[in-house]
Amino acid sequence: MRPSRLSLAIVIGKPGRHISAERALEHVFGYTIVNDVTARDRQAMLRADGSSVYNLGPGKNFDTCAPIGPAIVTAEEISDPQNLELKTRVNGELRQNNPTAKMVWSCAQLIAFFLTFVTLRPGVAISTGTPGGTAWGTDPEPGGKKPMRKYVVAPTGYLRVGERVVCEIERIGKLENNVVAA
Repeated sequence: MRPSRLSLAIVIGKPGRHISAERALEHVFGYTIVNDVTARDRQAMLRADGSSVYNLGPGKNFDTCAPIGPAIVTAEEISDPQNLELKTRVNGELRQNNPTAKMVWSCAQLIAFFLTFVTLRPGVAISTGTPGGTAWGTDPEPGGKKPMRKYVVAPTGYLRVGERVVCEIERIGKLENNVVAA
């Protein structure tokens, strides 16, 4: 069970710590794409009573779990990271279609949040999270539900060997990956 999750990645260009959200974007070098592939069968495990255990580590750490690229587009070229369209297609079928304006936390808020804990250094990439449309979000087994918002595309299932995933973010480009066996 491996869904692909498109994320905008923020690439830090200037170090900092304890910076407000109002000044956070001053620390951005640029933006790129992350295909945040997750092994849901390792991450979400059902208990006998029907509840679930959510283990982030095993589901997010394996070879090929987070392809990134194809390029970093500078912050000067993307003046407003909350005004980008994101799309994921699997074998040409639209699976995710959401604007960054719908993010729960803005890029500036995410940067400011991390800067309260650690000093961010140039080259660090922050994955912002994914819009709706992942297979897991609609899989009732681990607690998903039917998509109800207009930007959420109901997926047809988890990724399978041989499928082609194309993650696209407006003004950044397309990150294309083939699903292969371990």
